[in-house]
Amino acid sequence: MTIFAIIVHQGADVLQQEIEQRYSDKYYLPPSCWFVVDEGTSEEVGIKLRLKDGQLVGVQAVIIPVSNYYGFAPSGLWEWIKSRRAKT
Repeated sequence: MTIFAIIVHQGADVLQQEIEQRYSDKYYLPPSCWFVVDEGTSEEVGIKLRLKDGQLVGVQAVIIPVSNYYGFAPSGLWEWIKSRRAKT
């Protein structure tokens, strides 16, 4: 399993609905970033979220596997990442 950061440039509301439907375990970092855990690749996550070939009209996003992390964010995010990394 890999943790992915999904960073939305356009169409956050539409993509949020897709993420809500497809991932029960996720973390939202406002205003436009989600973290999810998936067994696939970045491309496979994008396909699952219907981003390929513009299936979600007006949505632009980047999906990045999280192999390491650093920064300043709510403690809940760090706890979420730490607990998911322990499972991978």
